[in-house]
Amino acid sequence: MFISGESVTAEEGNPVICEIRLFNTEKRIELHYRITKKGITDPEAIYIAFPFRMREGKTCYEIQGGLVYPGENQLEGTSADWHAIQNFVAVRGADGQYILGSDEIPLVHFGDINLGKFQYKAQVSNPHVYSWVMNNYWVTNFRASQEGEFKWKYFLTSTQNKSNSYATRFSWNSRVPLLSRVFPRGESSKAPLTRSLLKTNQDNILLVSAKPSQDGEGIILHLRETDGKPAELSVVLPFVDSWKQSLTEVNVIEEIIGEPGESIHIKSWESKFVKLNIH
Repeated sequence: MFISGESVTAEEGNPVICEIRLFNTEKRIELHYRITKKGITDPEAIYIAFPFRMREGKTCYEIQGGLVYPGENQLEGTSADWHAIQNFVAVRGADGQYILGSDEIPLVHFGDINLGKFQYKAQVSNPHVYSWVMNNYWVTNFRASQEGEFKWKYFLTSTQNKSNSYATRFSWNSRVPLLSRVFPRGESSKAPLTRSLLKTNQDNILLVSAKPSQDGEGIILHLRETDGKPAELSVVLPFVDSWKQSLTEVNVIEEIIGEPGESIHIKSWESKFVKLNIH
């Protein structure tokens, strides 16, 4: 389902077009924006506001390999006016969480448009999120204006599940979807099936990447624990039940550093490289 709308920026005749996409098969909204922008050298910026409301709502966002609650587990003296997200922003409270992300726009302000506050420690008074699309406030080594056609989008959902693993999976699947193939149904009367070539037994273990091993005898899995809970990981290959498989811990250059076994122990927040051997 597609819904289109239009709003006009402060610069007359510089419309921002927003197309809203709703999905039948999952709880998901996509907002697709586009603008044909004039070149302006006066100070200006574009923000997209997400004024979330949530009882006891707190804002957090994913960075590379972890999660930040601004002003809480963030180093004092680091950037507090704006923040750069990896895959998602989450607003969590008594009723669940909102999850927001974007492929193209990583900068956000929390609680307010915070330019010039230079807070030593971030103070977020409400769960509003302002996506900072562009600006021309800094001209050193940059052009003094931005003009032309620009396109960007956001993905958004809400859920009663407040776990990091749910937010991580939704946002990673949105930004880096796994490759899939659709097979024709043919003349069978059975409902179509969705199958995965590789499954894990733990929802809090994220598969960051997978690639053939250099020796050609297995698959290297880059794994990360997302919920702060230790886990015993095993892998299931639904299409090759008759084959045997084992897991061996390796380092980043695929040197073996553990003994092969049916499972691998992963500590809280830990990242590991594991070789999946198939016999």
